[in-house]
Amino acid sequence: MRKIISITILVLFVSICLFLNAYKASNVKASESICNLNNYNFTKIGTDKLTDQWKLSNNTMLEPLDLKYKNTDKFKVVQDNLKAQAYTYFILKDEIADKVIQISNDKDPFIEIKPMEFGFKDQIMNEFIFHSGIDFIIIGGLFILELLFIFLYKRLKKDNAFLYFFMLCLLVQMRCLFLNEWLIKIVFPNMPNVEIIKIQAFTYYPWISIYILFLNEWFTNLSKKIIASSLIFSSISIIMLFITNDKLLFFNEAILLIIMISVLIFLINKVRKKEKNSEISLIAFLFLLITTINDMLVDNCIKGGGYSFQIGIFIFAFLETYVVITNYSNEIIKLENLRMQNKIIYEKSIRDDLTNLYSRNYIVSILDTMIEIYIKQGKKFTTLMFDIDYFKSINDTYGHLCGDEVLVAVSSVLKKNLRSTDYIGRYGGEEFIVVLPDTQKEKAKEIAERIRKGVANLSWKQKINVTISGGVYENEVYTKYECIKIVDKLLYMAKANGRNRIETKI
Repeated sequence: MRKIISITILVLFVSICLFLNAYKASNVKASESICNLNNYNFTKIGTDKLTDQWKLSNNTMLEPLDLKYKNTDKFKVVQDNLKAQAYTYFILKDEIADKVIQISNDKDPFIEIKPMEFGFKDQIMNEFIFHSGIDFIIIGGLFILELLFIFLYKRLKKDNAFLYFFMLCLLVQMRCLFLNEWLIKIVFPNMPNVEIIKIQAFTYYPWISIYILFLNEWFTNLSKKIIASSLIFSSISIIMLFITNDKLLFFNEAILLIIMISVLIFLINKVRKKEKNSEISLIAFLFLLITTINDMLVDNCIKGGGYSFQIGIFIFAFLETYVVITNYSNEIIKLENLRMQNKIIYEKSIRDDLTNLYSRNYIVSILDTMIEIYIKQGKKFTTLMFDIDYFKSINDTYGHLCGDEVLVAVSSVLKKNLRSTDYIGRYGGEEFIVVLPDTQKEKAKEIAERIRKGVANLSWKQKINVTISGGVYENEVYTKYECIKIVDKLLYMAKANGRNRIETKI
């Protein structure tokens, strides 16, 4: 709860800053079209805006003859193909500068006259670099997020949320680039301003439908009407961009606002239901809503200041990235836990419950694999088979619990004397099979003798004598059945020859 309150305060602070930024007080004012700057300290105060009285020339357009001898690389579109200088350098006469503003509606029903920024060149350039730097930070940060989410999308192709998030970041990158018209003019020097405005709008209107599709991937029960309305809205807006030069204002923005309020209500309900990560998604959306309203007001000349939607979606992107990465991490943890659980279940399925050695089926399958490797690659291996001497007598005399203790103790001796590359399994009641990869008969016999002696040296509360007999066979056959048959025969030879011994030759 504290986290939500603190972030809500941050949202309010950002929104207040956005609106106050539009109403920066000016120390430079004109009176009857004359502005006296003799007592103004640019070094101390910095740049300022020229406000108050302006001299406007109404219904005055540049004529072609006015453009005939112009030679500059900075142009403004005038009457379709006619171009005029965007600015010019001049020398003051009598310390008075006349500023003449020539207005063409350019199919734009709203004209806003903004105060000019006035100050030293370095001061103005520093402000320009600062604002451009913010945009480039946004572009760079979003580029990193794009790489992350396109990677996640390729890795988890069933999750379209990553693709939609990638598209949102891409649209904002384009918006940052086209709001910095100077950069676009460097790359595309002949691109008309009208086309730049169209592309700016193109990066603005489709995001709501993509965002709702993204939201639909994370939460359930999102209204189909909201999804359909957003898709229709974005489609119509894009079509209108290419068939008219008029700004998409009241009608489009009213629909956009209605859709956003519907999304806001949806997210608030999710927070009330305490759905996972809904609080962060709501806060992220609030940043979008505040900056979108700011841009609407700027676009309709209701307030001054600059566009801030790209900043809002940049904050939104990092907040939602936290949600996405958290969910992704949780999914990885769940999958890892599931994998571990499956591994435990699998291990239990291939292990003997009493001795924790491999089960008969599994040790035989390993033997089958070793036979295949022997056939294909010629790699040698040796098989051992052990049997506890007089085990039935132990069970009958001391009971099955004592017999179980003997099985567990013998299994422990077997495991202690084997290498990490060796395999051991319980083949029958008191019989054990050991598979020794890349091991010749001589080495295998040493291991078998060590095991035999280890069992013989065990001490028991019941003062019983426990020994084992075994057979050792270095494989030269091509089926597991033949291999088991031979080593089993060697085992029974050891029993026939007095028990508590190892046999290697038939």
